[in-house]
Amino acid sequence: MPRDTTDCLTCGKPFSQHRDGRKLFCSRICRGRFHHEEAKRKAEAAKAQKATVVKRAFPRVCEQCGREFDGFTRSQRFCSKQCNSRNIRAKESCGPALWGMSRPTVGGANLESFRVPDGFGGWMPCGDARVM
Repeated sequence: MPRDTTDCLTCGKPFSQHRDGRKLFCSRICRGRFHHEEAKRKAEAAKAQKATVVKRAFPRVCEQCGREFDGFTRSQRFCSKQCNSRNIRAKESCGPALWGMSRPTVGGANLESFRVPDGFGGWMPCGDARVM
């Protein structure tokens, strides 16, 4: 069976094929260089694409502290991990029975965060001694 000759994709040097003719490189070194350069090209292309992508910001009001911030998603509710943690701790101190209670809001922002009815027509913080 005659062997075909092919040019190496990396260095261009002609080399002889073996049985199936699927070789693309003359040596392991050329194959490694090719894949290294290919990975570099892909990383640069991804970096260039990432630089051109415009991040969308969604103006939001933090449900915990009331501060205005730009959210990365439409469903983001808190300005930071700290406010999210405070929210979770407050829910735990109030108990699951109070999680679904409606609270006063202004412009969609929950300004009375983690307050419960005091029984006298007002609101008080969760965990207060007067909670029944």
